[in-house]
Amino acid sequence: MKPARFAHLILVFLTLAGSAPLLAQETILYNFQGNNVGGSDGIGPNALVADAAGNLYGTTELGGSSQQGVDCCGIIFELSPGAPGQPYTETVLYHFTGGADGAQPSAGLAFDSAGNLYGTAQVGGQFATHYCSLGGCGVVFQLAPPSQSGGTWTFTTLYAFLGGLDGETPWSNVIFDRAGNLYGTTHDGGNSNGGYGCGVIYELSPPAHPGGDWTEQVLYRFNGTTRGGASYAGLVFDKAGALYGTTQSGGKDYQGVVFRLSPPSKPKGRWRQTVLHRFNAAHSKDGAHPFASLIFDSAGNLYGTTVQGGTVPDGSGTVFELSPPSGSGKSWTERLLYSFACQSDGCQPYAPLTFDAMGNLYGTAFIAGGGFGSPDCGSLGCGSVFKLAPGQGGAWTETTIHDFSGPDGDHLLSGILIWPDGSLYLSTAGGGPSLDGNVIRIVP
Repeated sequence: MKPARFAHLILVFLTLAGSAPLLAQETILYNFQGNNVGGSDGIGPNALVADAAGNLYGTTELGGSSQQGVDCCGIIFELSPGAPGQPYTETVLYHFTGGADGAQPSAGLAFDSAGNLYGTAQVGGQFATHYCSLGGCGVVFQLAPPSQSGGTWTFTTLYAFLGGLDGETPWSNVIFDRAGNLYGTTHDGGNSNGGYGCGVIYELSPPAHPGGDWTEQVLYRFNGTTRGGASYAGLVFDKAGALYGTTQSGGKDYQGVVFRLSPPSKPKGRWRQTVLHRFNAAHSKDGAHPFASLIFDSAGNLYGTTVQGGTVPDGSGTVFELSPPSGSGKSWTERLLYSFACQSDGCQPYAPLTFDAMGNLYGTAFIAGGGFGSPDCGSLGCGSVFKLAPGQGGAWTETTIHDFSGPDGDHLLSGILIWPDGSLYLSTAGGGPSLDGNVIRIVP
């Protein structure tokens, strides 16, 4: 496990025991090899996206050939399926250099209708107003496909954060609205004192004419206290155009919040932030420190995860539901669907959840699971994939779908793609022959 890769995580080190059988068929689609292939491959893959042909795309936080060194800056990759039963083939679409293009992307990518990819890199950019890693405070980028098959993809830095009022360190992915504007969060920045801010929610608007500059607008600056701060998570729209997300800090006892950002009622008006829930694990057996993005169900309920808190001793994380108020002036209602025991069920779910067609929730646990005692992960366990199924009376049942053991991957930070046939696709931040991460398919 690369220390730099996991330095930002809040870990709870416990002595674990127990085991659970593997319940699903696993196929390793690709092993990242980092330095073992001359530094050209990636280290630590993030969340995956897929195109209509079944190719997978993503970023790695480290690895790739670079003037800064082979462990520095990360890559953008494509994984293409081969013959049945054969591993996927990797194509490196772009190597980050740590210059104006940024470095160390920590989130997944987004497609537009033309097949362009969009994402963020948490550092680099070179245009900082104060000190940031690699001389910059992060960027938002576009990677455009070649006009002819076999050509080179074209990388463009759409915006480089300055680290002041505009924000700093974009950990999260970006999302589109119908007009083609991009939205995301930064973990830091947002005030005139540079990196001492608590992060922002931003909008990037495309240029009015081809070749022009994208324009950033800060929609909201977190205050770090009652209204949240330090967001690692991306955003999600509701049908009315409001944005929803989480912060891992701020709120009650600084244990994080769930918020809504409502669009202005008049042109050029202010967006309005509302805190829907403040986590308070110390007093109410609630969750604490949500790192992941939220998802909606068809009824407008929100679902998410926290990496600490819950109803079991030592607070190893939760899955929660937030239901909208039944009437005007009432509050959203939180319900814990599951509290992790950090045993065979896993713990510390850093990644967002995914619904299948039957209404079941799938997610990943960073550590624990049934792979206790693995030479690669030791007493902490290597992480697991879990399923939460709704039942009668509102109860949800948790099932471990797969336990990781190290060679097949360890330490899960990314969510799950579900194929139409029910197969699960995901990446592991570590593990594999070179300990640099894997891309996995699991058939429950």
